[in-house]
Amino acid sequence: MQLEFWTAFKKYMEETSKIRCQKPAPQHWMNHSIGRAGFWLASIASTWNSETHKLGGEIRVELGMGDDNAKKYFAMLEAERREIEREIGQPLIWHNPPETKTRTSKIYVRQSSSFLDRSEWPRQHEWLRENLEKFYRVFAPRVKQLDASDIEASQNQPV
Repeated sequence: MQLEFWTAFKKYMEETSKIRCQKPAPQHWMNHSIGRAGFWLASIASTWNSETHKLGGEIRVELGMGDDNAKKYFAMLEAERREIEREIGQPLIWHNPPETKTRTSKIYVRQSSSFLDRSEWPRQHEWLRENLEKFYRVFAPRVKQLDASDIEASQNQPV
């Protein structure tokens, strides 16, 4: 069913958006390029609900960061949190777990919704597209300008 959902989503995106989709696969996510290595946009359609921590489902759009400087980049973006959330038009979830095996940090917006209900697909596809386009518009220029040495230089300034 995941493969069918993403196949239909990719077709919808090709007809309605400039954002390109990866090849559909039977998984809960689909990645989209944002124009810089170590960063990506992702569409999520999951049976897990990250808010309730139970089954029930959600759809989500996120900016992922996953290279050696992900924590620094996250901090730089978080410094612009108010402006970013104003431009997106809603509060975002800023997920930056302490150092673990994964270097991945993410910023996302979510909605409780089950992709298992095919009658909801048109509404879910539209919601995902709208939020992907907002994320691309707001984050792509910022991501391209991020420089980890900027944060290192500011940390080495005398107080």
